[in-house]
Amino acid sequence: MRVPLSRVPPTSAAAPSRVIVRASTDFLLRGLAEGIRTHGNLRRAIFLNAIVAANVAHLNRSATQAWCYAGEGDIPPDSERRPINTHSLAVSLGVSPETARRHIKGLVVDGLCSMSAGGVIVPNAVLESDAVVQSGEVHWRSFWRMIDDLRAIGFDFKAMTGQPDLRPDLLIEPGWALAGDESPPKRLVSRIVLNFYLQAIVGASLPFDGDWLSCAVFAAIMSANSEEIARDPGEAWRYAHADTPPPDEARRGATVREAARRLGVPHETARRQVQSLIAQGRIERTREGLFASMTYMQSAASRRSATEMTKAFYRMISSLDALSVDLAHDAMRASA
Repeated sequence: MRVPLSRVPPTSAAAPSRVIVRASTDFLLRGLAEGIRTHGNLRRAIFLNAIVAANVAHLNRSATQAWCYAGEGDIPPDSERRPINTHSLAVSLGVSPETARRHIKGLVVDGLCSMSAGGVIVPNAVLESDAVVQSGEVHWRSFWRMIDDLRAIGFDFKAMTGQPDLRPDLLIEPGWALAGDESPPKRLVSRIVLNFYLQAIVGASLPFDGDWLSCAVFAAIMSANSEEIARDPGEAWRYAHADTPPPDEARRGATVREAARRLGVPHETARRQVQSLIAQGRIERTREGLFASMTYMQSAASRRSATEMTKAFYRMISSLDALSVDLAHDAMRASA
């Protein structure tokens, strides 16, 4: 069932954090699985993406710059990429400088990054490789799948824009306007979506002290639990807000095998993580399967994590809106 956009639930403008977190979590899981498939290691993939995002972050700080490198063929040259140093990378991901230094060294040794006096960049030679281009296409389609999933339950994207405390750090030059003949801004959108992806990962992992794999396995269980809720407009909006958690009978149990499949990790890896999460009280095992503990999900730490993910989503939608990217316009999808 699809809810027409003219019948958007009236509560949609009141920060429907559970709706946003469910859709964002599914998007993150697909991205993490693709990162593992492409780079063989979750942390390696996240560090590489963080460096890519940092190298071109300045391009999204003004409308003119953003649209200079907006289309699929508008590839910023290496000279336009700004290096990021170890400390800044560590801060952006919430890890120690030593952890960041170790992963940067590995990426440089493997030829995926290059060092300069100012820090590290991912050069175009890597970004234009077949594996990275293919991975980018997977992320692009995954983003539009998230948008379509939200649109299918009547999500009002316009209600997400204009929040005074979440306005993007973006300069709209006086008199700036689109010429009207621009190609679909695939690179522009991808840069902003990548920032959201990384911010959401950091936000989601806050209660896990930066243990991204443990966080990802928990998220896979939580996502499976709420899969039917997310797809049903009535249920999705019944359990849309932080103070309307779904009862256990509205959720379905998950399995270790399902968590492993969603992330693309070995069954034994997922099993070990699930055992640890059960011991921590974050996951519960019942006759119906594995469930994300509702007691834990209603804890202050978990709610703070959900708030950070929701803010990251707001910032993404607001940034796209400020740059005149209309998510309702099919031409924006390019090759999605």
